[in-house]
Amino acid sequence: MTIGVVSTAGNIGNGTRMKLCLNMVMGTVSASVSEAMVLADRVGIKQRDLFDIFCNAPCSSQLVNSTAKGE
Repeated sequence: MTIGVVSTAGNIGNGTRMKLCLNMVMGTVSASVSEAMVLADRVGIKQRDLFDIFCNAPCSSQLVNSTAKGE
């Protein structure tokens, strides 16, 4: 996944620190979506139906949609 924008983060090393923060958020979102997909399956909701909801919900994003799709 690329953002397509080059940004500066200030002092040397801040880019690495910022990337760690971004990775933490991305990992948390991916784990949450995966857990929701498993929960849906266990309570009898088709994963495809939940995926369609994810794609049109306020939480929709490239990361959420690709995680829900299984990419």
